[in-house]
Amino acid sequence: LIMSAEVRYREGQHPEAFVTLERAVDKFDALPYDEPHGWLMSVRHTFGALLTEQQQYGRAMTLYRQDLDLFPNNVWSLTGLRLCYEARSDPRLKHTQLALANALKEADIHVGASCACATESWDPRKSNRAAKCALVGTTMLMICMAATLLAKQVSLSGKH
Repeated sequence: LIMSAEVRYREGQHPEAFVTLERAVDKFDALPYDEPHGWLMSVRHTFGALLTEQQQYGRAMTLYRQDLDLFPNNVWSLTGLRLCYEARSDPRLKHTQLALANALKEADIHVGASCACATESWDPRKSNRAAKCALVGTTMLMICMAATLLAKQVSLSGKH
């Protein structure tokens, strides 16, 4: 679902992407409790980052706060909140910046957004590891897109 949403988003189909990400959040929330969590990348990071790019700060902030309830003090949601609070000149910015500074003490990469899929605020050049992660993510996206296109061609041709 996440990959499908990101492809739709990059195709400019933002409402459809957001509906798909809402379904992904529901599935994420329905996972049984486990340590470590059954899905290690919170869908809310992706959803919040893309909402933030579209200046839908209210929805994004709700997702980030929900994520912080599940995973306290995580760098990704704190970064997303910081971006939203900055954009809105929200008085909670100062507290979030302090929390983020503490969380970043453990980080070894630059975090520009809650997800590297947020191309407007993520700058992979600031970290070699981040650049590699972004490259891997882009490569995976291209592989998935190619697989989807191939599946559509097979489906259209009637071959199985």
